[in-house]
Amino acid sequence: FGLNILIVEDKAVNSKILSLMLKNMGCHSEIATNGIEALKIFEELSNKKEISKCYNNIAAIYHQEGDYEKAIELYQKSLKFAIELSNKKDIAKCNANIGNIYNEQGNYKEAMVCFFGSLKIYEELGDKLNISICFSSIANVLESIKLYDKALSYYQNALNIEAEMGDSLGVADEFNNI
Repeated sequence: FGLNILIVEDKAVNSKILSLMLKNMGCHSEIATNGIEALKIFEELSNKKEISKCYNNIAAIYHQEGDYEKAIELYQKSLKFAIELSNKKDIAKCNANIGNIYNEQGNYKEAMVCFFGSLKIYEELGDKLNISICFSSIANVLESIKLYDKALSYYQNALNIEAEMGDSLGVADEFNNI
């Protein structure tokens, strides 16, 4: 194949096996043991799309650890690259991720701005799964601020899309929310 492939794997045995398999297929591979190493490699290559993905993935780790300030900073870096690349799906994903943090912090106004921004893009793209996720996220915020009738409407919109897609787990989640 002759491809150059970056392996990001923290377990040495796994990365060695993958590297050997790729070598047998005629590919060259480089190994990074974490997202920060991968980010450095992509920065050296000036690969903006992969840099954006790395920032998003590293931000998700900070988000899970509860370091919201660092997570938002990295999501915004990812967003900057997504905007430069006119990558609408990644723009929407970054906005939704930032919105999730604002929602967790109780900053509902900013969360709604982010979720509605994501929703608009996903509607333009016709991405039904992420439209339903945005509806549900918006409903969560509305429920938090005790606007129950409006929340119910957004949960119902999410439910309708998930039922249309045959997503039984999503349908169950929305019934649970309702």
